[in-house]
Amino acid sequence: MSEHYSASDYVANITNLVSLPEACQRVNELIELPSTNAQILAEAVSLDPALAAMLLKVTNSAFFGFKQSIGTVSHAISIIGKNELRSIVLSAGAVDAMANLTTEFIEMSQFWHHSILTGLLARSIAPYIDCNKEELFIIGLLHDIGKLAIFHQSPDVARVIVEQSTNSEHWVQLENSLLGFSHSDIGFQLARQWKLPKIFCECIMLHHSPLSFGESPMQHVVYIANELASYLDNTPPNLTLEQLHTKLDISLSGLSLEDLKQAIELANSQSFEVMETIYPGSTAIY
Repeated sequence: MSEHYSASDYVANITNLVSLPEACQRVNELIELPSTNAQILAEAVSLDPALAAMLLKVTNSAFFGFKQSIGTVSHAISIIGKNELRSIVLSAGAVDAMANLTTEFIEMSQFWHHSILTGLLARSIAPYIDCNKEELFIIGLLHDIGKLAIFHQSPDVARVIVEQSTNSEHWVQLENSLLGFSHSDIGFQLARQWKLPKIFCECIMLHHSPLSFGESPMQHVVYIANELASYLDNTPPNLTLEQLHTKLDISLSGLSLEDLKQAIELANSQSFEVMETIYPGSTAIY
């Protein structure tokens, strides 16, 4: 058992390492205010030149597919809206914040590939069940951030988990056995620390919990997206897509096998460009 008795205490020990950049925090706070307009948000984004450059790069990419070139931050925000802006800003901020958590147990490009793919899959599934696609992308992107904390903070524990786990369920069981909590609990605490919306925190905490669709549609989507991303990463157990569709009771949410195939096709078509934008150089290994 770890010397840390709760996920909250665990996160408190790395607070100085995983803070969101100031501009990201400010933008996230402003988006919650009804009185905030595009110009106010543009001023906040522009305080961080790297963030402003990323916003323009993403907005002008094939991911959005706008025909006209977008040259200013305020123009970009007025076109994409607050939800898409938060998606881009938090994506950039999360990668920056977690960069300090060095680890020998996973290539960071591999970690972000799975995270981005999960986010894109959640985003692709969202329209089928009338959920907010931008919010689901962020949640999917951030769902495993607790793993990086464990890799960095508890390398001995992480080594045991990496060497002994046979699948994602076993991974979580080992975390709970060795630490008293899981990476999902740590991710929940990090999301709270970053002052993310309550639904974001809850979905991160429950992304390994197969609750029924009726209990929490967004959480159910993140759960499905994570399982699909693991399937595409060839993570055990090695099931066919048809078997996975049955195992996860995906049909209960109204998603057919064909819907899943289309969501996967869309996510895959966007993954390389999004990866290269959020984590430059990551596509070199794929």
